[in-house]
Amino acid sequence: DARPEVPDFVPKPLRKLIEDCWNKDAKSRPMFPDVIKRLKAIIEDGLPREVLSLENAKLYQKKSLVYAFKSKDKFVFQKVWGRSVSNPNDYVIFGSDSKNGRDVYTCAADRFEATYKQAGEGKSPHLYRKITKILARKMDNDYLLETLEGLEKGEAGSYLAQNPAKLEQWPIDEKTFEETYELCADQSLQTFDTDSKMNLPTPSNNMRKGASAKSSGRKSVKLARVEDEE
Repeated sequence: DARPEVPDFVPKPLRKLIEDCWNKDAKSRPMFPDVIKRLKAIIEDGLPREVLSLENAKLYQKKSLVYAFKSKDKFVFQKVWGRSVSNPNDYVIFGSDSKNGRDVYTCAADRFEATYKQAGEGKSPHLYRKITKILARKMDNDYLLETLEGLEKGEAGSYLAQNPAKLEQWPIDEKTFEETYELCADQSLQTFDTDSKMNLPTPSNNMRKGASAKSSGRKSVKLARVEDEE
């Protein structure tokens, strides 16, 4: 009569369906047409979403610096979630230390110039600091959420981060978050400038609803220049 334990992060409708299918009384278990109907409704509704605000989260900004340069060439980035190609005149951005230096991405020039400012005081013209803010909250329990990379799982103790302007969310593990972000002195959204949207592939429905959950954390990347197409 023993049943596996359903993790806390499983959405309640799916948990209820699982438990109904495990009912000790076989006659009380749902028939397959009902199971399919309920599964379709669960997929249609999507994952429960906890929207962050100043009522349940705080504003943070990055404390680390990045190196960046404007490139007339195209670059292709190969990450675990797919392939992304930059546009001419995008900024190519690298972490400024050995750990974050493995993180490479691009940003459109107008958005980069609106969200970063030079931090090298003239001595290092390619050193920048991000000036935009994110909302973040340390989570007490494991959780699932849909991100630009598909379905991701955040662990208890990690931070749920959210772009205040576009409401995109992603999980960041506790150690990485506390090494990377610092609490903003100004806890006001009125001074918020729209965050840049990096060149990420748009996830398909299969990515969002069929992808397996991944643990939060930085993803390794490969970088290569692409010759201009004729």
